[in-house]
Amino acid sequence: MKKVPLIVRAVTSLVMLLLVGSLFSRAQSVVAPQVADSLINITRLNDKTLLMGLAADAVTAIATQKGIVIIDAGISGSLSSQYRVILEKELKRNDFVYVINTHGHHDHTYGNAAFTKATIIAHENAIKEIHDQWSDTAKVHAGLKKTLKQFDERLAGFPKGSSEWQEVFCQRTRYNCAYEDAVNHVEVRYPDRLFIDTLQLSMGDIHLDMIYFGKSHSESDIMVYIPEMKMFWVGDLFFKYGRPSFDTLDKQHLYQYRKAIAWITSRSSESDIVINGHGQIMDKGDMDSFIEIIKKKI
Repeated sequence: MKKVPLIVRAVTSLVMLLLVGSLFSRAQSVVAPQVADSLINITRLNDKTLLMGLAADAVTAIATQKGIVIIDAGISGSLSSQYRVILEKELKRNDFVYVINTHGHHDHTYGNAAFTKATIIAHENAIKEIHDQWSDTAKVHAGLKKTLKQFDERLAGFPKGSSEWQEVFCQRTRYNCAYEDAVNHVEVRYPDRLFIDTLQLSMGDIHLDMIYFGKSHSESDIMVYIPEMKMFWVGDLFFKYGRPSFDTLDKQHLYQYRKAIAWITSRSSESDIVINGHGQIMDKGDMDSFIEIIKKKI
């Protein structure tokens, strides 16, 4: 894999940050949330950690000595503002200091705007990834509107109030929040602390270790591990039983894949809980299956 000099990458990231800041300088503040709290799921993973979201949203909050850390911000600024209010009540504090985006896709980053005082952390490729998604806002609006229509068609096929209808309704509600945010020009907030390979955050009582996996589900996939909790966050890299969300690997990233697998392997023996980007709670067996699948590909 051809390596780009660090100074060139730093300048490129700075230019992109300035560009996106200009593009969205007219963005509006997050609008008031309108989703019933009863639709939002809350799971307490341990005494410091909450996992919450509507349908396939998965926003984790970790209460540390140095502030609250969020892992993935969800699909909508307005919806994540509602999550934030609930989290403040549950945790009895409001010191959100970091938001970590496991990758740059809009259903993990559009909620960044809800955490106005937090530093947003992501891999350096997330900047361009987010920018490219939002460079044509008309296309974004049309895509979300199409998705809503598809959900409406599915709703028509189920008895109202049935478990199937409820599941589709919650997904539609989630996407409608994103659509309303987009047409009302709610801010697209970009990461402001970027890393290239690995990053560690010390939060007093816990540490968060991060590594770039390499081009796979997206251009910016990372994993997060907290050794004190024996917990992994893997974004959308894989699902239950270790099933990857991608079919092929980029040969130019073989070095990074191998490095990431070695990094994961050295920690997975100590892992108890693995959280993916849409709220599946998995375990070491799922992680081990993913590792074996990737080893066969590289």
